[in-house]
Amino acid sequence: MLATQTRVLGVSPQFRPLTSIEEKALGMIEVYDFGKVRDRVLKDGAVSLEEVDDAIVEFRRFLALICLGNSGLAMMSGAVDEIWHAFILHTRDYADFCQQVRGRFIHHQPASESTPVPDSSKSAFVEAYHSTFGAIPAIWGKAADCDYAKCGFAGCSGDDGGGGSSNCSGTTNCQDPE
Repeated sequence: MLATQTRVLGVSPQFRPLTSIEEKALGMIEVYDFGKVRDRVLKDGAVSLEEVDDAIVEFRRFLALICLGNSGLAMMSGAVDEIWHAFILHTRDYADFCQQVRGRFIHHQPASESTPVPDSSKSAFVEAYHSTFGAIPAIWGKAADCDYAKCGFAGCSGDDGGGGSSNCSGTTNCQDPE
């Protein structure tokens, strides 16, 4: 019987092999101490005590998606986005971290009425997350409800067959524009 190898940050065994550079970057993301960020979001009440640790795990995974070469990904979780906002406030730490794991600054581009997040960025997030990590946790909001077999990641719109909607095109507010 073959042992299942645990991959950094829970990368799916079905995902392609990681390069040594990717493995190193994801390893740094996995072990980074987000204690100051955690304290900040709890102090500000931006994320609940019950949700903060999951939000940090999912922020790590969002960063991993970027380091794996995915670009223009929509941020589909308010809680995860709050972790990102709090981290950015620690400007030197954030800039140093980005340089170490990505080799450049990872920009945060908020959406607005005049510059909404394109549906293609939402679909890109869903596809990248699902192919890299598997099932999307509930913290990601409507992205977790997408029926991948039906939508093929193309906007994730349509009826889920159970009277609900498999539309994951809502709830986004940020993206990495690179």
